Amino acid sequence: MISMIEHIEYLMLSNDCVVVPGFGAFIAQYTSSNNCAQNSTFTSPKRSISFNASINHNDGLLANSIAKKASIPYAEALKQIEKSTTICRQALSDGSEVPFGRLGFFISNAEGHIEFIPFHHELANDDFFGLQSFSFPTLAERNAQVATEETVSETYSEPEINIGRRNWFSHKAVQIAASIVMLVCLTFALSTPIIVDKPTHQLATLNVPTPTMPKHKVVKTEEISLQKQVEAASEKKEANSNGHYAIIICSLKKQSQVAQYFQENKDINPANVIKKNGYYMIYFNRGDNYQELVKEAKQMPKPYTEFWITQV
Repeated sequence: MISMIEHIEYLMLSNDCVVVPGFGAFIAQYTSSNNCAQNSTFTSPKRSISFNASINHNDGLLANSIAKKASIPYAEALKQIEKSTTICRQALSDGSEVPFGRLGFFISNAEGHIEFIPFHHELANDDFFGLQSFSFPTLAERNAQVATEETVSETYSEPEINIGRRNWFSHKAVQIAASIVMLVCLTFALSTPIIVDKPTHQLATLNVPTPTMPKHKVVKTEEISLQKQVEAASEKKEANSNGHYAIIICSLKKQSQVAQYFQENKDINPANVIKKNGYYMIYFNRGDNYQELVKEAKQMPKPYTEFWITQV
């Protein structure tokens, strides 16, 4: 399942349509830049990804990519795609959300149809990365602003302007005079000779090397806490530590978040962590029997009712 998702992410960078045989097609849609005359705003071009379940014929693009990468026959690649889509449909029929990498995730709506929720990610907007909307005033708005500034400046009389200028020059003259006085004093102080008595005794016996402090590596508190939890968990023998499927109950980005999660959930083994695609995925249990995991997931405690089952 993960292998197929990675191939779809790669193909979407250079293709506007990637078909998953028997499942549906991911389609990239372009929206050109636009100008809103009401607020003088210019929007940047965008590229969004959608999903169409009715387009499910095999165009060979995905299967050829998997076969070339894994060095397997084309027919074997089609079997792997069929196996992955079957697992995905089973999870959706059981009411689970199916994450699809950086593209988004699938859910089954009230009518029983597959619905795709895309993520807003640079994967879809690679060509337009960094472009943002901006506002630029029209010529009429700019002229109105200049006229307002001129009206405000005309409200001050000529005598008031002259008084303000005299005050400004007086303030600057005081600052310059103070700076000159400080420079004269500093020059006098630096030009005065200072007598230094030279020592007559030998200092060879006093050449004691300067002690150097040993360098210690700074270890973060969250790294120590996570390491202790992993070491403690490694001493426990878990019957279901291996398996092709896992009940995922949480997905985190940082190690500090993982340590905080296990501190708040003492009933979860700290060793139940899988690192995939830059995320720490915490699982409730693992096994090779998908149906048995589905039955177990439905009977999990209340705090862990939000879960999904995926292939690892």
